[in-house]
Amino acid sequence: MTDRIVWKFSPVAHAEDPRWLDREIAQTLFVEAPTSGEAIVAATAWDSRNVSGHVGNESAHDHSAFADEKLYRVDRATPQEIDTLETAAGPIWPGHDTKVLNNLTN
Repeated sequence: MTDRIVWKFSPVAHAEDPRWLDREIAQTLFVEAPTSGEAIVAATAWDSRNVSGHVGNESAHDHSAFADEKLYRVDRATPQEIDTLETAAGPIWPGHDTKVLNNLTN
C-alpha cells in the first residue's frame, strides 16, 4: 500500500471531437500531486513544454487539453496503478511537490 496521491488523466471525448483542435491525444497521464487541481495545473504546464507560437490563421489554443473536463477525466489512481509507476526525477517546477510521472502513453 502506498501513501502517494496520484491522479490519472484519461481521455473522454471521441477522437474526432473538434475540441481536440488537432492536439495529440494522450491515452493516460499520471500526475503525483496533493489535489486534483494541482495535478491539472502540473499537467497543463507539462503539456505546454513543446508549444510554439502559431503560424497563419489557426486558432491559438493556449490552454491545455488536460484542463478541459470535456476532453480528459481526472480520477484518483488506484493503489495497484500507483505501484506500477516510476517516480519522476523531480517536481514539475521548483518549490512544489507535484510531479508528472514517467508513464505517458499515446
